[in-house]
Amino acid sequence: MKRQIKRTWAEIDLDAIEENYRAIRSLLGPQTKLMAVVKADAYGHGVAETAAALLSQGADWF
Repeated sequence: MKRQIKRTWAEIDLDAIEENYRAIRSLLGPQTKLMAVVKADAYGHGVAETAAALLSQGADWF
């Protein structure tokens, strides 16, 4: 029996990541620091791109 291999892909929406960050930030007080955690190359989705998107929104720490 021949196995079929199905292609898999993920589409990363950096705008959505930024929007999610802003939504979380809006729930916090103005003096609260927010740390963004980007693990394991953002699980294969590009640590540099993901970190840059979060940094552009004001991430205090990584």
